[in-house]
Amino acid sequence: MSQNISEYGEEIAKSFWDKLYDKYDLDLTNRIVLDWGCSWGYLIKYLHDKFKVFMLVGNDIYDYWKILEYEHKWVYDKFSNIKFFTGNLSNINIPVEYKFDYIFCTDVLQYMNPEQMTKNLHRAYSLLRPGGELIGYFNTYNSTENTLDNFIKDKEIISMFKKFRVVNYLTTSSYFAVFAKIGFEILDHYLQDSIEDGNLTENLFSAKEISLLMAKGDLSYAKVYFRLIRPIEAYELENISQIARTVNWNPE
Repeated sequence: MSQNISEYGEEIAKSFWDKLYDKYDLDLTNRIVLDWGCSWGYLIKYLHDKFKVFMLVGNDIYDYWKILEYEHKWVYDKFSNIKFFTGNLSNINIPVEYKFDYIFCTDVLQYMNPEQMTKNLHRAYSLLRPGGELIGYFNTYNSTENTLDNFIKDKEIISMFKKFRVVNYLTTSSYFAVFAKIGFEILDHYLQDSIEDGNLTENLFSAKEISLLMAKGDLSYAKVYFRLIRPIEAYELENISQIARTVNWNPE
């Protein structure tokens, strides 16, 4: 029997959790969690099934969770502690009462230009409670989209190339400069480069074969994992209740 989309989603969610989030031994009991870039909600479902999370919120620019073929309709119409919001994080109307203990951001940031990313990260910062964490990863590719568009007129070749690269606007260090400028403090980060990803490395070398304009550096790739904290601001020390992690919070 072929794998259905629900089983596939559970497999992806478990992989994300085991490879990234589980290493930090996060306590999700009675916490409020946002999955930023949640797709059809597979990580939301996984967290709901595995942990006693108080409130789970999903966000993506499209409402994939409403597509019946994805078999996740139960998520948004059955449980009162699961909510979804459609649109860019910077623009959506999430109630001010929603102060998140954790925001998970898995494979999202590289799809935004610097202005979009900065706006969305500012919103993420504002949505975290003092001491809340933003955890995730992004991909970086050391190549230039404009080079292809300006010098390669064969659209089929461009299409082939785009199958195994993501448009990337910033270097790895630039991402962390943006994190710091917004106010995040870095708890942890590490990098997995293309040498450790055999399939991706093979694809990148295939791209090199169809474009003489690609230099050796254009084959550079990294998956960058990060764990950030929204620090407690000085003015917030006046209200000690803001510092404690969420417990017994009721959004109704």
